[in-house]
Amino acid sequence: MTTTFENAVIGDKIYSVKHDWCEVIDIYKDDPYPIVLRIEGIDNDLYDIRITFDGKHAKHDKYQTFFWDKVDIIAPYKPHPELKIDTKLIVWDKEYPLDTYKRYFAFFKDDLVCCFEGGLTSWSAENYDNVESWDFYEVVISMPEDIDVNKN
Repeated sequence: MTTTFENAVIGDKIYSVKHDWCEVIDIYKDDPYPIVLRIEGIDNDLYDIRITFDGKHAKHDKYQTFFWDKVDIIAPYKPHPELKIDTKLIVWDKEYPLDTYKRYFAFFKDDLVCCFEGGLTSWSAENYDNVESWDFYEVVISMPEDIDVNKN
């Protein structure tokens, strides 16, 4: 099967990564945007849009966005950064985003950052039973000791 639409006919269904399923309602072979599609907008109204034979909606489109069949887009997993144990963090949960706490990094588990409880470090926690998990974190960038932050 081809990935372009030179052989499209009125009534064909075409999948759009932006609009879901569309229907070919007209074709103008000599036009730069020959395929006329009917789409259902977010407001449930019907709209007509035009695409090229190679499945692009605009001249500046780098990639094809219209296909003969549904395309599943799977977002890549974002890996956790490499943090050293006891890295200083500010942590918070999505339920209470204004309640932030200073903690020391222990490890990542799934999508959560795990820190030593109550300000403990790997040195003082004695084991990894004394950890708590948080939804969000920010790495604390320490200032060198010899810099006076109050100086102009």
